[in-house]
Amino acid sequence: MPYLTGPQQVLSSATDLNSATPGHPVLSRAQDANGNVYILLGGVASTAIGSPVKWDENGTTTLLAANAVGPVAVAMAAVTSASNYGWYQIYGKGYALAGGDIVADKSLYISGTTGYVDDLDVAADFIVGMLSQAAAASGATCLVWLNYPYAGDIAHD
Repeated sequence: MPYLTGPQQVLSSATDLNSATPGHPVLSRAQDANGNVYILLGGVASTAIGSPVKWDENGTTTLLAANAVGPVAVAMAAVTSASNYGWYQIYGKGYALAGGDIVADKSLYISGTTGYVDDLDVAADFIVGMLSQAAAASGATCLVWLNYPYAGDIAHD
């Protein structure tokens, strides 16, 4: 059985980073003391704390919107400029903006409001790997479980 090894990482950054100089390579991943995993990505206009975004192989983000396809992350800071960088959560307990009232322990979907999630079943907008953990009101942040989420423009029925 092979054993995994790799370089030790020391990052001097808070998860609420919003900076024109990222300090680490874009797409770097880091883990906090609770086991939550984050990825360093570029920002996009209108990003708020908790905004779900789709990201690509270059570390570019777009606010999550209907029919998106690709990996999903949740903003840890209001990184509102494409020339700035910040940490986005991709694994563990986190918070995402609710586009409607959300019930606990439900599958999540891309909301009809760009940059939000909802538990309302929207055809072809299921987010694989993101579940609500607690109830939340529309416009609030919802406690979610993230497991390297992605949008595949698929239905979940």
